[in-house]
Amino acid sequence: MNGVSTRLFADQAAVTVLSRPLSESTIQGVLERMAELEAVLYPEDGTSAFLRVYAEVTREVEGACDRSVFANPAFIRELVVRFAQFFFDALRTYHEGAIPPADVWCALFHRRFVEGIAPVQYALAGVNAHICYDLPQAIRHACIAVNRIPRRDMREYEDYLLINELLDQVEIRALHALAGPRLRALVESASPWSERLLMDWIRAARAQAWEDARRYWFLTRYDVSVSADLLTALDQKATRRSRILLLSSGLFR
Repeated sequence: MNGVSTRLFADQAAVTVLSRPLSESTIQGVLERMAELEAVLYPEDGTSAFLRVYAEVTREVEGACDRSVFANPAFIRELVVRFAQFFFDALRTYHEGAIPPADVWCALFHRRFVEGIAPVQYALAGVNAHICYDLPQAIRHACIAVNRIPRRDMREYEDYLLINELLDQVEIRALHALAGPRLRALVESASPWSERLLMDWIRAARAQAWEDARRYWFLTRYDVSVSADLLTALDQKATRRSRILLLSSGLFR
C-alpha cells in the first residue's frame, strides 16, 4: 500500500471512530476518544501533533477535577466535554467532505502533510483554532448546561482561570517535546522569556474567549444573525493567525 492509500485508509478509520458517540459524556470518555484517534491517524498527520498536546492537557484537567481543585468541578467537566466535541466534529466533517468545518480548522487540516511544517507548528495552530474559535462556543454551552450566564464575577470563571496554572505546567512541556532541535535550542537560550511569552498569549486568548462567550451568549438570545456574524469574525481572525503559524520554515525543525 503506497503513502496516499495509507493516508486515505487512516482518514476513513478516523471517520469511523468519530462517527460513534462517546462511550460516556465524561472527561474519561473524551480521553478514550483521543486515544482511539491517536491509534488510527497517520503518524505524519499534523493533526496528531495537536492531539498529543491536547490529550496531555485534558488528562491534567481530569486529575485536577479528581483532586477537588475546582469550586464547581461539574462545570469544568461539562466544559471539557463540550470543548472536545467541537474538535471532534471539525475533524469528522472535514474528513466526510460534505460540510467543511470552520476556515481556521481547514487551514490546519489542508496543510497537515506539508513538508517543511514542523509538529510544533501544527500543535500551535490547533491550540489557536481551538481556543480562539471553539472555546467561546463551548463556554456558552457549558454555562447553559449548568444554568449560568458567563460573567467574570462567578466561581466558574475562577475555576476557568485555574486551568491557566495547569497549562503553565503541562502545555509548555508538551510543546517542547514536539520542537525540533533547532527550535529547542533557540527556546532554551531565550528561557524563561520565550515560554512566558507563549503562556501569556494563551492566557490572553483564553481571557478573550470568555469575553467572546459572554457576547455570544447574549447575541444568541436576542439576535441570531448577529451571533453568526460574531463566529465568522472569530473564525477569520483565528484563520489569519493559523496561516502565519503554518508557514514552512526550517526554524522550527
